[in-house]
Amino acid sequence: MVGAKGAKHILAINTDPEASIMYKADYAVIGDLLQIVPAISAEIKKRRG
Repeated sequence: MVGAKGAKHILAINTDPEASIMYKADYAVIGDLLQIVPAISAEIKKRRG
């Protein structure tokens, strides 16, 4: 968490719903990073046009 102290928002992506980062994050997604990140990126690109 030291590296995230200056962050405005924290997005945690983890397959373990009990991971400590999940409780400290503003947004928590339970799943595989390699599936979640491409889906989020595609949605952002879609919304930006």
